Amino acid sequence: MRRVSPCRIMGAMSANPESALPIRLTVDDSDSPSDVVDALFLGRFATGEQPYSHSSSLDRVKAGATLLPPHASVLRAARDDDRSATLAEGDGWTLLVSRWNRGADVTVTATSPELAEKVLGEATDGAQDEPEPQPDNVTMGFWYVSPRRGPYRTTRRITAGGWDEVRPNYTAPVADAMDRLMKVTPDDIAGRLLLLHGPPGTGKT
Repeated sequence: MRRVSPCRIMGAMSANPESALPIRLTVDDSDSPSDVVDALFLGRFATGEQPYSHSSSLDRVKAGATLLPPHASVLRAARDDDRSATLAEGDGWTLLVSRWNRGADVTVTATSPELAEKVLGEATDGAQDEPEPQPDNVTMGFWYVSPRRGPYRTTRRITAGGWDEVRPNYTAPVADAMDRLMKVTPDDIAGRLLLLHGPPGTGKT
């Protein structure tokens, strides 16, 4: 006769998930002050005191923008050659501003999703720098891998001449093929990705 063993059914997660595992912070001489600020920011979110989070990334921040909402109290601030981190708080919320070059990440934890969204909006309102469009400028997207942030996409505006101006740089067969491409409009295609392939030096870039 086949013997049936009782099975154990795992219970549902506790209403306090932070109690499911211990939270510890270990710091050694490989950590920077900015790393400590990042870790401190997670405390209230991890314990459930402020269980809601909203964040935003800005590619270009206006000069002079603090990215702090009104009445924010700064708790920690760390700066090195290419990065800074600021930890601030207010009534029911905590904010972390991580800045590098011209860009920034802003993250808010709060006691309610509405408060997190409100504080984030106040911190980033009008902070995005939108350069005036120029006839010869186009927006290009660049992907790179940052040791601290992982894969990340940023945008830059570069100067690029019109097709009539750069056409003489191409050989006749390539120029003829590009002529057809330059006549394509969004109404003619359904996709959003165009791949150019060919030997080096044929003008793909």
